[in-house]
Amino acid sequence: MAPTSSKKRKHARSGERKAGCKVRRITDSGNQATVAIPNDSVVAQGAGDSNATKTRQSSVQIQVFPTALPTQLPLDQDTYAVRPCYVEYYDLITAQLRYGTRTITVSGTSGTGNTMLYGYVFSRFSRENPDAIIITASYTDESRLIRVTVFEGERVIEAEYLGGRRLMKKARALAIERKTKLVYMFDGPPKSPPPPPAQMICFTNPNNEWLDKVEHAAQSFVCYTPLWELDELVATAAHVPWRRPGKPDVFLDRATVEERFATFGGVARECLAGCEKFVTRRKNELVHDIDVTFDQQTSECGITCQIPVRPGGDRSFPREVLAGLSALSDEVADQRDRKLGGGRANDAKKDKLKCSEPRYQPGVFFKLAVWEEYKETFMSGVRDAEENSTDF
Repeated sequence: MAPTSSKKRKHARSGERKAGCKVRRITDSGNQATVAIPNDSVVAQGAGDSNATKTRQSSVQIQVFPTALPTQLPLDQDTYAVRPCYVEYYDLITAQLRYGTRTITVSGTSGTGNTMLYGYVFSRFSRENPDAIIITASYTDESRLIRVTVFEGERVIEAEYLGGRRLMKKARALAIERKTKLVYMFDGPPKSPPPPPAQMICFTNPNNEWLDKVEHAAQSFVCYTPLWELDELVATAAHVPWRRPGKPDVFLDRATVEERFATFGGVARECLAGCEKFVTRRKNELVHDIDVTFDQQTSECGITCQIPVRPGGDRSFPREVLAGLSALSDEVADQRDRKLGGGRANDAKKDKLKCSEPRYQPGVFFKLAVWEEYKETFMSGVRDAEENSTDF
C-alpha cells in the first residue's frame, strides 16, 4: 500500500472522536473531503440514575433483524437498537444511490454494529423500493463468499449457500431483462465491485485490501460510522435486554456499562455483552496482546489497540478489534507500565507511541510498516486459487 493512501484515510479517523461531532469522508471520482457533523443523537440517562442531568433524552427504537438477510457472523440476538445516526447514514447512502454512485462502502470500528446498520438499511430500502432486485450476500474478511439471498423488494426470490455466484448472475440477468433497479448489499468485502449498471453497498470492518480497491475508483463513496457515546450505550442497555434461551433477560445497569466503557471505549459488542465471561476474556485478550506487542519489541504499535497474534497463532487474518479505547482499565494500565518500565525511558516510549500514526479509528495506533509486515505474514498463508476468481 502506498503511504499516501494511509495519509488520506487519516483525516476522517483522527477527528471522529471530536466532542459533539461525527466525521465522514467522501471519496467521489478521486475528490475527497472531510465533513464534521454535529452529533444530534439524543439518549435517555439510565432509569436508576436519579442525579443524572437529563438534557437530552429519547426512547430507544427497537427493530427485528431481517431473518433472511445473510450475515458474516451468526447473530446472538434477533432484535437491535436503532442508533440515531442510522437515519442520517441511511439518507447519506440513498442520496449516493440517487447520484449514481456505483460503489458505496460503510466501515467503522469492529464491534460497533455495522451489521445492524446493514439490516436497517436493507429493511428501509426494500420497503421503499418494492420492485427493486436486491442481491444480498455475506463474505468473510478474506472475501470468501458465504451465502447469497436475492430479494424483490422485501420478498425473498431465492437463497443459496452453495452456488451463490450462479444465483447472483441469474438475478443480475433478471434485473437487466426487467429494466428494474438492481442493488447489491454485502456484509463483508467481496473480491471486487460488481460490473455496471449495478450499484453496491458494502458494510465491512476496516479492510486494507478492499479500501485500496475502492478509495481511488471513480464513482466511489466511503463513510465511517461513529463509535458509541457513553449515554447512548447506557440508554440502550436500559431498553434492550440480553436474551438467553430458558433464562431471564439480562439488563445492564449504568455502573456496569461505565466500567466497560473505561476499558473498551465506544465499542458496543463488549460494553453491552450479557455474558460476563465473554467480557473478561476480551479484557484478557487485550492484556495478552499488549504483552505480545512489547515481547516482539514492536514499540510502534500503540498500547490501546489489540494487534494480531504472532505468526503461527490461531488467527488466520489480523483483526483490528477493541479499537477506540478512550481509557485503560487498571489491569491494562498495570500491564502497560510493567512492560514500559519507569523513569525517562518510560516517558520517551509513551511520547513515541502518542506520535504513532492512527490506523482506522482513534485509539488504534499502528505504524504503516509494522502493519504491512503483519498483513503480508498472515495473508501469505491464506491465499489460494479462489483469489483470482470473480463472483459476478
